[in-house]
Amino acid sequence: MKFKVKSVGKFFVVVLTVVLIVISGFFLFFHLSTLNCKLDMSKFNYGESNVVVYDEKNQQLTAEQVFGNDVYTKLSDIPQHVIDAFVSVEDKRFFEHNGIDVKRIIGAAAENLKSMSFKEGASTITQQLIKNSQLTNEKSFERKFAEIKLATELEKKFTKNQILEMYLNSIYFGNKVYGINEASNVYFNKSPSQLTISEGAVLAGLINAPNALAPNKNTDKCLQRRNLVLNLMLQNGKITKSQYEQALNEKLDNKINDNSVNFYPYGMMAISETSEILGLSVNQIKNSSLKIFTFLNTEKQQKLSDALNKVSAKTVNGKEAQKIGLLADNKTLGVEAFCGFCDYNPYFSKRQIGSVAKPIVSLAPTFEQGLAYPCSLILDEKTDFGGYVPKNINESYDGWVSVRDAMRQSKNVPAVKLMNNLNKEKLKNNLTKLNWVKGDEELNLSMALGNFSNGLTAIDVASAYAMLANNGHFENLKFVKEIKTSDGKTVYKAKNDFVQVFREDTAYLVTDVLKDVVKSGTAKKLDADFSVAGKTGTVGKFGSKNNVDALFCSYTPDTTLLTWYFSEYNDLLEEGVSGSTQPVVAAKEIYKKILGKKDFYFKKPDTVVELKIDKINYQKQGKVFQMPYKAYNNETFTEIFSVYNKPPTLKIYDFDTKPKLKPKNMFDYFLDYLKRAY
Repeated sequence: MKFKVKSVGKFFVVVLTVVLIVISGFFLFFHLSTLNCKLDMSKFNYGESNVVVYDEKNQQLTAEQVFGNDVYTKLSDIPQHVIDAFVSVEDKRFFEHNGIDVKRIIGAAAENLKSMSFKEGASTITQQLIKNSQLTNEKSFERKFAEIKLATELEKKFTKNQILEMYLNSIYFGNKVYGINEASNVYFNKSPSQLTISEGAVLAGLINAPNALAPNKNTDKCLQRRNLVLNLMLQNGKITKSQYEQALNEKLDNKINDNSVNFYPYGMMAISETSEILGLSVNQIKNSSLKIFTFLNTEKQQKLSDALNKVSAKTVNGKEAQKIGLLADNKTLGVEAFCGFCDYNPYFSKRQIGSVAKPIVSLAPTFEQGLAYPCSLILDEKTDFGGYVPKNINESYDGWVSVRDAMRQSKNVPAVKLMNNLNKEKLKNNLTKLNWVKGDEELNLSMALGNFSNGLTAIDVASAYAMLANNGHFENLKFVKEIKTSDGKTVYKAKNDFVQVFREDTAYLVTDVLKDVVKSGTAKKLDADFSVAGKTGTVGKFGSKNNVDALFCSYTPDTTLLTWYFSEYNDLLEEGVSGSTQPVVAAKEIYKKILGKKDFYFKKPDTVVELKIDKINYQKQGKVFQMPYKAYNNETFTEIFSVYNKPPTLKIYDFDTKPKLKPKNMFDYFLDYLKRAY
């Protein structure tokens, strides 16, 4: 008997020792794995912003001009039955625990041990807020421990209502929808304060699997989940039996308002730029008391917005195409007007730019390096560049064409040929100055057609074209003029430190070619009666005749304008939308509203000369010679050249009567005439 008692005692001592070792090991592992975990308060959006943004006349902007439809909804504006729906299904003991629900963790741990997986997460609302704002979605013990530690810290800094408010304003609801305000408008076309019990239960039910349970994706599963939430609310005493039955019988409309996209107004771009200038997050700037002074011209802003709204485009799924409009002053380099109707913040979002890249990547460097004239002939034919085989639109090839005409018609093969002949180190230097590539980035020939590994932003594109208007001198376009603290201390003031990317003559030659793009090329719908240069760009999708991006960047001596229409990559623009359609038509509307009858002229620098060229030699041999004597008009044509790269003067022995180029017959000339005319 004594032996048995001693044995049992030893057994308990051993078990207790093992348990203590395991617990100690657990807490040691917890401590070590969370040693560097700290709460980043800048990642929380916890209330109405105190930041103040001003236009160019120092007039304060309204909340809509600053934040668009990014509305923060106070908990007091959300019905109690909606709050009860979220708490019932996501964290029924939310108002009782300190950020961690121990009972739920034990239950989830038991389930996970049974299934040998992380099937059950046991996350409270506080933990979900931490995960969404501070951590990744990785499923590991380290990440879970960090979530637990930070959740308990958060509960010490904020009240339960504040945590719930932040949670409801940041949670993902599927269909690219974040926050309860946007979710209410997209799914039910109403504000959160108008949500019924059934509608609140639908939104609360989405959190578990937002994309799969959305009413437009799977109505039956959405209803099942809603009914589960309603049942939990009934069990928890949050609704009565009659309210439960009434909500169960409420019909669900699966036609959501998915046509809406976020509106990013000028003020949000200024806040985004301020975050970059000061090295702080966007939320930190929104929650600050900074005063931000901008280049915004409210009159031009309204005209830009009106024009973009007037010229619409659809996607193949019937949605309104996303679009960006940007208008900048070339002298101050300040962005005077900006509108972004898109899913993601366009200040940071990068996309492919299509043929808008050609003047910057192929044409300007070719002139700068003295490798061609605007009238130089280049063979437009299907070409294999070591495995890379670019194609012209409709796979149409015209044989010998001038550099000017190749750009006017936006031909792909000639653009790649020009880039292929360049000194790549010099080209890389040009593109690095423009922030189009990074120092360690490898160049590839597809860049001539606008294919960049990470894409480019609207500011990247417009800044490069403003450089052409500014005679080859570059500085980034800006939204922010000055930043002050709440007590008036200046912490930043914009200044322009221009960098010369191309010579003045190079910029003028490119501008002269791009004027032809507008007069008779892909941007002829602009139908301009003033001096303007520009280039269209279109980005297609492999295997489809539809496009995903259509843009047009243009400039006068005083103004740079970018209009950009696009779809998300799981969608396509409707057939017929390209760089030469809606973007050009929108630009026409904008110019008509902001320019009036004012005309503009690009000033020709002294380093550009106009010369008479021998037409016969040019047509027969493709050689460019200055005509040394006075000739009949039918023997010459006029072209402009850089003084650093002028053609030689014709000598008698330069003329070879044997043609080296295939001559065009009268039918070819007639076709050329039709192309130019129509």
